[in-house]
Amino acid sequence: ERLYRTGDRVRLEENGSLTFLGRLDRQVKLRGFRIEPGETEAALAAQPGVARALAEVRGDARGERRLFAWVVPAAEATLDGAALRDALRRHLPDHLVPSAVAAIAAVPLTANGKVDRAALAALEVGEAESAAGYVAPRTEAERALAEIFAEVLGVERVGVEEDFFALGGDSILSLQITSRAQRAGLQVTPRQVFEHPTVAALARVAGTVKVDAEQGPVTGEAPLLPIQRWFLEAGLESRHHTNLPLLLEPQAPLAPLQPEPLAAALGWLVRHHDALRAGFHDTVEGWRQVIEPPAEAGTPFPLAHHDLSELAPEGQDEALRQLGTELQGSFRIEAAPLLTAALFELGEERGQRLLLVSHHLVTDNVSWQVLVEDLAQAYLALAAGKAPQLPPKTTSFARWGERLAERAASEALAAEAAYWSAPARRRVPSLPVDHPRGENLEASAEVVAVELGVDDSAFLQGGALIPYRSRVEELLLAALSQALSRWTGEPRVLVDLEGHGREDLFEDVDLSRTVGWFSTLYPLLLDLESA
Repeated sequence: ERLYRTGDRVRLEENGSLTFLGRLDRQVKLRGFRIEPGETEAALAAQPGVARALAEVRGDARGERRLFAWVVPAAEATLDGAALRDALRRHLPDHLVPSAVAAIAAVPLTANGKVDRAALAALEVGEAESAAGYVAPRTEAERALAEIFAEVLGVERVGVEEDFFALGGDSILSLQITSRAQRAGLQVTPRQVFEHPTVAALARVAGTVKVDAEQGPVTGEAPLLPIQRWFLEAGLESRHHTNLPLLLEPQAPLAPLQPEPLAAALGWLVRHHDALRAGFHDTVEGWRQVIEPPAEAGTPFPLAHHDLSELAPEGQDEALRQLGTELQGSFRIEAAPLLTAALFELGEERGQRLLLVSHHLVTDNVSWQVLVEDLAQAYLALAAGKAPQLPPKTTSFARWGERLAERAASEALAAEAAYWSAPARRRVPSLPVDHPRGENLEASAEVVAVELGVDDSAFLQGGALIPYRSRVEELLLAALSQALSRWTGEPRVLVDLEGHGREDLFEDVDLSRTVGWFSTLYPLLLDLESA
């Protein structure tokens, strides 16, 4: 049992018990979040072998504020700081997981028996200081990964014991870590980044998992991924032109781009990334996806090249819009490749623009990151008269489709069907409209933009999250459900949520460098009656 005091912050559970969340007078701001170190202390104290736990925000060796923790081991217990942090990560949001945990013999106390915070601030961090302060790379693998961590996180340097997620990493950025590690010759998977989030730990396990990845060309029929099937079966009139365009302004060392090596580099992309050679065919048996064989090496890519340098800037912009629209309207989804490109010359002052257009059926936003990096690498090699050496392939999207189909047929997934087909989901009415027979087009939509101020934004990303241990997305969804319920008079709302889809479902699957449309859509039921 626990005796609570004035200023303790607790949560009332459904069974009537109280869960201690910390002290109201110890809230501090860290990395944009208003946190309660007591919540970290409570989570640490609940771990086996921990007799007492303390947490404080203090400066590290570089003067940056971080959350540190100290633990007093129970009798005869041996505590591992990294293992404790891993355990906390399963229960707490990232900003409440300390950068390091160090074991101490006893808690410093004042004369009246309270925790001596001043003495704690002066306490040698020991293990924590070495873990969260800068420790230089010691091996080639650590040096490569430290550079990759710093590039992806946008910081000057990363020590080998610093936690990727404590520095601001997330699942999308972890895909960039694995992709760039592949480029550097290191085989790591997204799961390994989550399980071993420091440079030192990741370097130790690099190459220990054999990834299910076909290095040769993947050709022939491939299963449709769920998002592809959903799109094709929707019967959209615009299905040939649902594109992802990307307009680039080349910079050194790429600029100025030369058309011949650029066309050759685009050809390398289409040969290397199998999804770009996919065509989609409407047959009597349903939609089929077929990957065409790659063209022979040296076959030029049909790059459009337009010289607009004689036009005024306004004329150039208008020509860019018109030619870009024509390029985007050129796809037929049955005719691979579903990638096209145009290079525009705008004169000495404005330089060049490179327009890349892919159909959404074969790419997503993560794919573009991979394609742009590979295009730059291939172009620089070809411009120098060398053959490109692109990183090894990761698991093909065709193999991913096969593995998903196997999982969909499993007993574990079948057991979840009742949840997704529950009667409550089927009883949610459509949103009310004024004119049920009116047109429902993209052009019909109107957008109302509202911006939160600095203080409200900071609160939303910090203090508002703490009482519920939630994420910003969850708070916004709660507000949306209340607003829609007040408008419609209905207690339930269904909202489709989109994810990147490159889920860590299989240990031997790595999609970090795989091009394709992997997004997921799932219906979230917001039920105010049961809230």
